[in-house]
Amino acid sequence: VLDAFVEYNKVTGDSGYSSLVGSIHDFFDRDIRVMQETDDWMATSYGPLPDRIVTNAISYVMYSYAQLLPYLTGQAREKALLRTGKLYAFLRLNQQPDGSWFYSPEGRSFIDCFHTCIVLKNIVKTSRLVDLPDSTAIVTRGYGYMKEKMYDARRGLFRRFSLSNKPSLVKYDLYDNAEVLGLAVLLGDDQLVARLSRAIDQTFHRGLDVYSQIDGLGVRRNKNMLRWAVMPYLYTLSEIAGHHVA
Repeated sequence: VLDAFVEYNKVTGDSGYSSLVGSIHDFFDRDIRVMQETDDWMATSYGPLPDRIVTNAISYVMYSYAQLLPYLTGQAREKALLRTGKLYAFLRLNQQPDGSWFYSPEGRSFIDCFHTCIVLKNIVKTSRLVDLPDSTAIVTRGYGYMKEKMYDARRGLFRRFSLSNKPSLVKYDLYDNAEVLGLAVLLGDDQLVARLSRAIDQTFHRGLDVYSQIDGLGVRRNKNMLRWAVMPYLYTLSEIAGHHVA
């Protein structure tokens, strides 16, 4: 929702929704809880309770603060800028030597595709708004990890997990591949965009229908389910179209 209001403001010049953007800032500032904090980094809650630390959720809070900066002044802006940097420092600190992130740094966690994409996309988009030290190297390592550990060259698709903590009946998921496709557009990786687009079309499409999952037996599941994952896929296709127009 914050993305939509900020983008609308940019496109139209209409600042009529600025008060709503301000209320979104209040949500991050007052309702999202600080779970851990040092002089250098911080970790926020998943929701408006002191619940749990989740890596991709922290990346969303970081990017949201960066988007909010033009709408803030004085101490509120200084606080948001400081938090942006400290949240990013948490992501740097918790990136593994191979470039991966655990879904959560706590407990028996996992490493999966679409959450990794979310972390990487939020770092890239935040770095275009504020200075994030060493962000290019961090993104390069993370992107390289995904292509090495999650990509199935035979099918041309990305798998859900590189490290799983429970069995899964799903072999390939459109959501994972839609997120990778969007990340590749963001990074200007046109070769992967073309290759992955073809594989998605061949695997998940049947006529005008779009399936969201392929199970271990190769059966297509979840036809035309909007939330998971037809809408994320259509959103990514719109980004590809805009990229080619630009």
